[in-house]
Amino acid sequence: MIRGNALLRLFAVPVAALILGFASVGLAIQQQGRAVDSLRALALLRQEVATGPAGQADRLLVKGESVGLAQSALQALVIDHLAAVGLTPDRLDPAPAEVGTPLTRLPLALAFAGTEQQVMAALVALDTAEPLLRIDQVSMDGQGVEGGIVQADVALSAMAAGVAP
Repeated sequence: MIRGNALLRLFAVPVAALILGFASVGLAIQQQGRAVDSLRALALLRQEVATGPAGQADRLLVKGESVGLAQSALQALVIDHLAAVGLTPDRLDPAPAEVGTPLTRLPLALAFAGTEQQVMAALVALDTAEPLLRIDQVSMDGQGVEGGIVQADVALSAMAAGVAP
């Protein structure tokens, strides 16, 4: 009987530690399951916000804390869309912003040259861009240019919200 108690005392601590270890692993697995469920719920909420009116406005407006930053973001967006079709702008001329409440209009004039396919692809890319770009005027000239190159002059504008002057 003394010997049984000694073995019981000898194995009691490791068995207790093992039980606590299994309990900890089980609790961690439960917490991981809850975390995964929370992440899924958060992803659904983000999707709902992105498709709601506020999310759509956020996607369609140029971002920037000031007019200068918003104009820079607009110019970067235009350069990226032109680069996607293999073009670079010959000229980028931002006009003074038309500050209003709650929106500020950011006009931009640009010129670029390329093949007819590149110019048309660039115009389509600008017309379907997000944030939303409004193409106000387009003029193209291909007469007298060798090799089928077309020169395009475009006046466009975008809107920004909450920008400081």
